[in-house]
Amino acid sequence: MKRNRYVAPTGIHGFRRRAVRWLFDRFSIPVTPSATTLPSRGINRVLICRTSHSLGNTLLLTPLLEELERVYPGAEIDIVTQSPVARDLYDRYFSVRKVLVLPSRFPPHMLSVFGVLRSMRERSYDLVIDPDRRSKTARILLALSHSRHKLGFCGPEKSGEVTHAVAIPEHVQHIAKLPVYLLRTALGRAHDTEYSSPDIRLSHAERTAGRQALLRLMNCSHAGARPVIGVFANATGAKRLDGSWWQGMLDRLEGILPGYEFLEVTPVFGASMLDLRYPTQYCSDLRKLTAVMSQLTAFISVDSGLMHLAWASGTTTIGLFTGTDIQAWGPYGANAMVIGAREHTVEEVASSIAARVHGTQAAVSSLETTAAFI
Repeated sequence: MKRNRYVAPTGIHGFRRRAVRWLFDRFSIPVTPSATTLPSRGINRVLICRTSHSLGNTLLLTPLLEELERVYPGAEIDIVTQSPVARDLYDRYFSVRKVLVLPSRFPPHMLSVFGVLRSMRERSYDLVIDPDRRSKTARILLALSHSRHKLGFCGPEKSGEVTHAVAIPEHVQHIAKLPVYLLRTALGRAHDTEYSSPDIRLSHAERTAGRQALLRLMNCSHAGARPVIGVFANATGAKRLDGSWWQGMLDRLEGILPGYEFLEVTPVFGASMLDLRYPTQYCSDLRKLTAVMSQLTAFISVDSGLMHLAWASGTTTIGLFTGTDIQAWGPYGANAMVIGAREHTVEEVASSIAARVHGTQAAVSSLETTAAFI
């Protein structure tokens, strides 16, 4: 039996990894969990080093922003990221002062990298946070920053000088919860177990515009509007469910939910993944797309950035998982549901989705009745 051999990357990618490894080795200092706690006052300037470029990771940082606003309500927050959409997603957080965007590839854009580093080092911070349990780049940025307090995880994959180190927990696995747990533990509040969901803080005007856009898309007036379920059927690699699976599941779901309309949200390349079975929504502006999603009765998606975007809109989000770690990536909270798509038949998946949607619609009807009574 042949074993897969690791092949080291070559070219630019190989150079980048070797450069990061060299820098990390220079800054590597073994650390152990700290006995001292962060001060609850006197933290006015905060820097977060979260260098992922993915939409999901960018959204999953927002619970930390909310936690920082609760703990240090008068502080300003700067963020270093590689996400090209981070400014749009964090725009409604009053505490966020500046978003510094690193290029996705360092070697061809070293001038941009040095520009971000210069901007970062021009300011003296009270607290710098490396919220990632694995990233070496984030730890290097933390080491290069000027700050009185430096907070990060410690573990087999994390080293480098920090003033407050927190052991990577086994009981908290979710990518959105880990940064919050990190901060709470450093403050001596690890016993707090309630976590907020991701949120990009859509304004009332954005939600109203999203509602109007959805009504136009479904070709109906407000009075004649029926509840709409959104579907996103695109994914890469093992996360993908083939077209026949989707068509079979949707056939059954439509049979169970005859009073509902359906809408397909298309991927960034603009093609329908469901053979134009439903009206399609394409939008390259993430805030506008989220505004439309916020007006859906429910959103069904494979594990993807758009799943997290719908979750951050506040709409009921049903995530279909096919192998990725649900404990780390699955939506949680009152408006979320996860299903192991390969562990159940299409009939079971459709029935589970219908039961969740019926519950959501019942809650909405109850709220409408209460509002009318009042």
